[in-house]
Amino acid sequence: MRPWRIAFIAFLFFISLAAPAQTSSPDTVQQLSSRKRLFEPNPKRAALYGLIPGGGQIYNRRYWKLPIVYGAIGGLYYNASLNQKEYRRFRNAYQSELQGNPHEFSNLNLPANVLKNYRDLYRKNMEESYIFMSLTYLLSIAEAYVDAHLRNFDINEDLSGRIRPSWIVQGHQITPGLGVSLQWKSKTVSPADLVLP
Repeated sequence: MRPWRIAFIAFLFFISLAAPAQTSSPDTVQQLSSRKRLFEPNPKRAALYGLIPGGGQIYNRRYWKLPIVYGAIGGLYYNASLNQKEYRRFRNAYQSELQGNPHEFSNLNLPANVLKNYRDLYRKNMEESYIFMSLTYLLSIAEAYVDAHLRNFDINEDLSGRIRPSWIVQGHQITPGLGVSLQWKSKTVSPADLVLP
């Protein structure tokens, strides 16, 4: 009987070698390599890239802001170009009217002061468009700089602002009102925490 026992134990031993057991699957959590770190933008670089319109937004990886920047600057440039074209038309007509020469508005019999008023209007609109275009350009640089600074700003429940309706009691009257509250939680430090180990 003994050889059967040895054969049975040997059989169990050899069968367990080929039996698939619980195999551990490879770890699915990807480890961050030294090359793939979290992106932390440098505000100075964001401002330098901002010298190219929309470059600061590209550097900060805020691609959704590009259409806003290019749309604002492009729209103002288009408006400035149209006003500049009309300004030149009325400037040339005004100069021709002063010299007594025919111009493109001669058939409308517009007096010189009306031509001058239109010329001044289009010049003012053209200059305002260029000023607003420059301000939009500077605003995009400032936005990229501030966005780079506040990229990793911690927003949590410790600081919150709320606007909520409230009831204000004045004498014997209760009137509805609007209350603004600013709340923040701070970690209280006990004297025991200040003791050095």
